[in-house]
Amino acid sequence: MALEVPRLTTAETSQLTDPITGELADLVEGMIGRKLNGRQIWTELMDHHDYLVTYDSLRHYIRYTRPLSRPKGSGPGSVL
Repeated sequence: MALEVPRLTTAETSQLTDPITGELADLVEGMIGRKLNGRQIWTELMDHHDYLVTYDSLRHYIRYTRPLSRPKGSGPGSVL
């Protein structure tokens, strides 16, 4: 399902992205807590929660934007 959804692009052909904040960030954090990897999180957001988010936006959030209060041993990219 998620892989069947076309990607939105701008006239310059770069992907449109919305920042992952608020309720969406809380949902992503819960999925990380359930030990889902980035691809699984992205698919679940698209298929079961009706969020339209690019995989690159999700990956950027997980690697660089998440709150710094992560458990020990969960370095950048640990869920991807």
